[in-house]
Amino acid sequence: MLAEYCQVCGKPASTEAFLEGARVWLCAKCMRFGKAVAVRLKAPQARAGGSVELGEIDDPGGAVKRAREARRISVGDLAKKIFVNEKELMKIERGELVPSEGVARKLERELGIKLLETK
Repeated sequence: MLAEYCQVCGKPASTEAFLEGARVWLCAKCMRFGKAVAVRLKAPQARAGGSVELGEIDDPGGAVKRAREARRISVGDLAKKIFVNEKELMKIERGELVPSEGVARKLERELGIKLLETK
């Protein structure tokens, strides 16, 4: 990640966004000033008491794309199956967007891959 704190107010950042032509990290409150580019995958508490994070995959977007292509599913069809916008799924595959925990879980189930790990 580029920064751990909002570049407007200094609180913990959650979203990468464009603000007056610059690409910056913003907290949820300051997002009203910018346009979202990518959302950081937060590490919410897992049911077992640990945290959930993206696994140690070098290229999670590439893993999604390879698994989708291996199953001969189009981007549009996969997006419909997991109830995600097609453009969002394309950005995930290109590595421009980190999937939320919910989307990552849907991708894992549908494609039979491992994206999240519990610590």
